[in-house]
Amino acid sequence: MNRWNVTQWDTRAILTPPDTGLTKVAEAAEDLQQHETIKVMAGGHYAPGPLRYVQYLEKMFPQKKFEYLMQTEGADKWIYLWMNNCGEKPKQDEEPRVIMTPSGKMVNPFDLKLSDIETEDIVHHLARICRFNGGANGHYSVAEHSIKVAGLLPDHLKIWGLLHDAGEPYLGDVRRPLRKRFGQLEAVEKKILQQIAYKFDLVWPIPPEVFLADDEILKWELGELERGQLFGNHYQHAEIMYRKALDYQLRRQKHLMKIMK
Repeated sequence: MNRWNVTQWDTRAILTPPDTGLTKVAEAAEDLQQHETIKVMAGGHYAPGPLRYVQYLEKMFPQKKFEYLMQTEGADKWIYLWMNNCGEKPKQDEEPRVIMTPSGKMVNPFDLKLSDIETEDIVHHLARICRFNGGANGHYSVAEHSIKVAGLLPDHLKIWGLLHDAGEPYLGDVRRPLRKRFGQLEAVEKKILQQIAYKFDLVWPIPPEVFLADDEILKWELGELERGQLFGNHYQHAEIMYRKALDYQLRRQKHLMKIMK
């Protein structure tokens, strides 16, 4: 579709209008017919948009269910506006647990599907997320950290060295002393990493050698940080290095799986 961004999410379509013109809704009609639930989203100065689409959309799709979302209070919060044919009404203060990835997918970190996981999303995020909440002396990324961890591991575990922090694209990098205070964070991250293991045919659970290598690199990083010498590379360079290393290990893993079959 040229003027609409419609993303498949389970059996729903998330519809993002570029403006408030009702003619644009008609252009999306054919594509929306295949979805059970139509989710209409608007934000910023288009916040009143969903309300203006109500009658028009319901006439076009009398058998469909609708979820209308509106962004309010300076475009920093989403609230659900449910129509009377959409079932149970959620709590007003409940925010949708959905984030958009660089690949354009809308994913739920609390219920990550295998189809949600894209290598490019992992590469993009880890090259841009800084270790120590940006407390290093340069742009020292999680991607560079992961490359160093992989460097300490034998060949069959290098891929886990590269992916042991692959939950962070969906959750962010929370420092170790804070993790236990963030409720279900560790459980959610473990579930995401398990999905990544299934996605790329990796051994599960993560072998203990990976965590030992992670600790070894952390010890080195802390020493460099104390000396003011923990520098990194520009995120674009880190992205290139990490993508190259990960692509090689994924190809190797795919080859090994073919041999085993």
